[in-house]
Amino acid sequence: MAKTTNSKLCQQYLINYIENMKNQLNQCQLKLIKQSQSCAITTLSFDQMTHCLKDYVDCQRKYLSIRSKD
Repeated sequence: MAKTTNSKLCQQYLINYIENMKNQLNQCQLKLIKQSQSCAITTLSFDQMTHCLKDYVDCQRKYLSIRSKD
């Protein structure tokens, strides 16, 4: 296939390749939809996010402090 000059054969190969890719994409989308339905979406308030970010920053500061001492 790589060394053919037959344009019809090349065109058919590309059409088949694109269709195959579309099918794979559809299968992945279906799997994602199934997975997303089984995962509960939780929402955090702004205060909760702020608190979590502050905790994370504190943790990273401690880590960097320990690393810089070594």
